Amino acid sequence: MNESQKIEEFWDNAFKGVAPMKLTHEDVKMGEPLESWIGEYGPSAQKIVDFGCGEGSVLLDAALICPASVCLGFDASGNAVAFAEGSAKKSGLKNVSFKVGRIEALRSLPSESVGLFICSNFLDVIPFKNALEYAIEIERLLEKGGHLILKVNFLIDEGIRKRIGGATNGKGEIHIGGVFRSNNRPDKDWIEAFKGLIFRKRAEFQRLPKGPFDRLFLFQKDDRE
Repeated sequence: MNESQKIEEFWDNAFKGVAPMKLTHEDVKMGEPLESWIGEYGPSAQKIVDFGCGEGSVLLDAALICPASVCLGFDASGNAVAFAEGSAKKSGLKNVSFKVGRIEALRSLPSESVGLFICSNFLDVIPFKNALEYAIEIERLLEKGGHLILKVNFLIDEGIRKRIGGATNGKGEIHIGGVFRSNNRPDKDWIEAFKGLIFRKRAEFQRLPKGPFDRLFLFQKDDRE
């Protein structure tokens, strides 16, 4: 089993046995400033794509905030997609759908067809060389003037690495239990990864009370001809 297969198996198992449920906006409402960013840049987007959507909470939030937008989520985990799709149906959401997909799924979409692209805690949990391949496709898919909301984990310093039992290599990548868990890249690497887009702003996002802060980046595709 190669590294990509190990990563996919790990996350697929994480969502195993989770039953779909009816969800309200309060159930999936993102904290700030992610909620505000979706509210600001989502409603004008005819199509919103969330790649690496996991159980779908971010895209379900976007679908509720942006009822006129077509929302499409992709994830390599069949278990996560089954939960997300089932929950969307139970919640009566007609403008959102989820599919099992990898980078080939993005390559099948037409260029400049996405108004808002969301990527939340996905690119930082795969090898960086693979993340750069996704960056190329994201840039291609964004329409002129479209936005990318990128969320990645906090930087793992030596103290955190030891507490979580992670092993590191010469690239600074983190493995836990033999499974790749983080490419652990600084801000500048993420900004440079999307050199074809305009970097607009950075913010912090706290997923858990008293937990460390994830990093949020907003990019925009140049709308000039």
